[in-house]
Amino acid sequence: MMTRPSISTGIAALGEGEALTPQQMIAMADKALYQAKGAGRSRIVLLDAAGVS
Repeated sequence: MMTRPSISTGIAALGEGEALTPQQMIAMADKALYQAKGAGRSRIVLLDAAGVS
């Protein structure tokens, strides 16, 4: 039986003129990663700064 690897990824993005601290970017990417993991195997979640408060 062959095992197939899977990758779930969380991505944080900033648009032009948006600014976040490095800690906020890491927190946003971490949130996206856990959303991807919660959605199942081999998922990608992209969060942008527009939805961050």
